[in-house]
Amino acid sequence: MECTGGAQQIAPGLQSGHAIQFGQLTGLVGSMRNAKMSVTAASASATFTADQVVVGTALNGLEYLLPSYSQTINLAITGAGGTDTGAAPVSRYVALYAIYKPSTGATSILATNATIAVAPTIFRVADNGGKSFGY
Repeated sequence: MECTGGAQQIAPGLQSGHAIQFGQLTGLVGSMRNAKMSVTAASASATFTADQVVVGTALNGLEYLLPSYSQTINLAITGAGGTDTGAAPVSRYVALYAIYKPSTGATSILATNATIAVAPTIFRVADNGGKSFGY
């Protein structure tokens, strides 16, 4: 097999151990299975869990499936595990995003103020020159 000037072509993956073509990735970025969070009293922290979360590099970009996702959010801190910038709104809404760093496999969660406008599906997070993706 020869391929000059480009990537080696592969057949579509048909078994669990096969390589797949990019077009075979069909997850919906931002979708979740059995997602839940329970806050019984006013609190700055809570744990969000889901059987699966689909994250990606962008809409229609490379996708990652995070199984058994469980992260604790603390609205009193800024950065991964807390809010994106500054304090969370008082008595209002935040949107939560799963964060995944493909190079290390690290996961986290991030909140952003969603009081005034609908939060976007994709939230891109920079991480010390590397890339993390929140969805």
